[in-house]
Amino acid sequence: MAGTGGRSSAAASMALPLLLMAVVVATVVPPVAAAGVQFRVGGSMGWRVPAGDAESYNQWAERNRFKIGDSLLFAYPAGRDSVLLVTKEGFDGCDTASPPAASLGADGNTVFTFDRSGPFFFISGAGDNCRKGEKMVVIVLADRSNRSSPTAAPPSTPPSTPPPASGTPAPEPATTPSPPPSETPASPPPPAPPAIEIVPTTSPPEGLASPNGVATATTAAGFFVVLVVSTAAFL
Repeated sequence: MAGTGGRSSAAASMALPLLLMAVVVATVVPPVAAAGVQFRVGGSMGWRVPAGDAESYNQWAERNRFKIGDSLLFAYPAGRDSVLLVTKEGFDGCDTASPPAASLGADGNTVFTFDRSGPFFFISGAGDNCRKGEKMVVIVLADRSNRSSPTAAPPSTPPSTPPPASGTPAPEPATTPSPPPSETPASPPPPAPPAIEIVPTTSPPEGLASPNGVATATTAAGFFVVLVVSTAAFL
């Protein structure tokens, strides 16, 4: 029993480094990209002038999805047809002679691999086959994996200024003292009425008889008031 336990411990100690090495290799070595898909142009019809009721090559291309790395197989009778890669102008005018028309081959099994995204224009290089419908536009989808360009690091955000501590009082706003109210000078008091002086006397002055009928009366306090009555008031 002791020998069996010792062998188990030794096997476990040897397996641990192997497991760690496998993890390191799987982490460091990048995964191998999957191989592209090869499409046979036109399916069983191959590359030739389509029949009147047959599907056009553009309709066939629209039913498929092409990516970078995929390839096309053009199958046709060797020596009697060919494949040209042209521009859009050459495609529209079926121009087989003017550059930049590039012959892809005439061996009957021409393979073309997509190395970029975007449109590709193919026409037949035999006589009037292009004008009879032996032409095709293929749109290759853009690569969304971003394997070729590393992701840029986001820009660093400058640290924000921390708010003031709660124990520190906020500075009070400066106040502008208001000017003192202006003093309005007081208006001078109104002048005092003239004083009336009453002179007391004990008896009326002598010889105060009036030719117009003056009556004299003596008050109980010793004052007298002379009443002058005009003789015209009694008329």
